[in-house]
Amino acid sequence: MSDVIFDSTEPIDFTTLLVAAREGTALETVILTDRAGVVQGADYSAAVSTLTLDALLALARRVIDDTPPTALGAADETIFFDWEGQQAICRPFSAGGGAWILTALAPHGKAHKQATSRAIKAIQSALKPPTAPKKSKIAKPKSAPKPKAAPKPKSPSKPKAAPKAKSTPKSRTAKK
Repeated sequence: MSDVIFDSTEPIDFTTLLVAAREGTALETVILTDRAGVVQGADYSAAVSTLTLDALLALARRVIDDTPPTALGAADETIFFDWEGQQAICRPFSAGGGAWILTALAPHGKAHKQATSRAIKAIQSALKPPTAPKKSKIAKPKSAPKPKAAPKPKSPSKPKAAPKAKSTPKSRTAKK
């Protein structure tokens, strides 16, 4: 791959990623090119002609040529429409230290943003350099749990006064 900073030890099968991204969507064609315009992977329906594929590739190369290299990964997308309303979508993006273009063909009025975003995320994930395994911290031996504090002895309390005896009511007698 040209102009890619990250160099994987295993080759990446971009076509498999694109097949998975296009599956179940309305996209008729998905083509991945690098900054030099070299096709790195593609998936398309059998109904798409080679003339259409060539036109999409030429479109991707034109977007590459017309966009400054520093802005290639920052652009959102460019959409072109043909006379029948089909959408030719070019989405530049950065991955693995390089600039890429995902070109897709979608029928008139069909959503494409979610499918192309899914494809781009899969490619970015595949080109992400492997992270070094985190160093495991040596587990410190667990210390014995602190013993619970003994309950405080109760302070001597004042003895409770004996309950007062109930007085019996005095009988009322008339004074003499």
